[in-house]
Amino acid sequence: ELIGGEVVGLDKGINCLAVVTNGKKQMFFKGGKVKQIKNKYRKSRASLQKKKAEHKENGKRTHSVTRVLKRLSGRENRFMRDVNHCVSKKVVEFAVNNHVATIAGEKLEGIRDSASDKGKRMRKMINGWSFYQLQSFIAYKAARHGIKVEELDPAYSSQGCSDCGYTAKSNRVKHSFKCGECGYQLHSDLNASRNMRLRSIVA
Repeated sequence: ELIGGEVVGLDKGINCLAVVTNGKKQMFFKGGKVKQIKNKYRKSRASLQKKKAEHKENGKRTHSVTRVLKRLSGRENRFMRDVNHCVSKKVVEFAVNNHVATIAGEKLEGIRDSASDKGKRMRKMINGWSFYQLQSFIAYKAARHGIKVEELDPAYSSQGCSDCGYTAKSNRVKHSFKCGECGYQLHSDLNASRNMRLRSIVA
């Protein structure tokens, strides 16, 4: 039994919207379908923005295109809000069902910083993703149950082995984690969430 109650680690991302673990059990929230829908919105928005630019260039009115862009943005925001409500509810339910006192996640600045070494398309997607909204939904739902939400430095949480602690960039290849020192293998996002849990316990 941990002093002050059980801790779960939480990792947030795009391919997996969230991964939560108490070290024994875990829950994955896959992001593939959400990513597809977000990509459709992105393509529609790009097409409309191109049309708007053409109208401007040709001296045509752009009111109707602007209205459609605004409607599209509203639909996308409502969609993501619903997704984040659903994910945050289930994350907190996992915490409650496992008698958790603390949910340990990463400081969101770390997610933005990690985008700097990604491709242009992935950087845009990360910067346009509603991580802050998901974080706030988890925080207020957790507070209802007296559960604390911690934000910790996520540096190297995806590269460090949650079993032996060995850290190297080569440990992680996309969704797979394999420690170059001890050979420990698991899903890379689950490894990151385990590391966030361990950091909270050590802290």
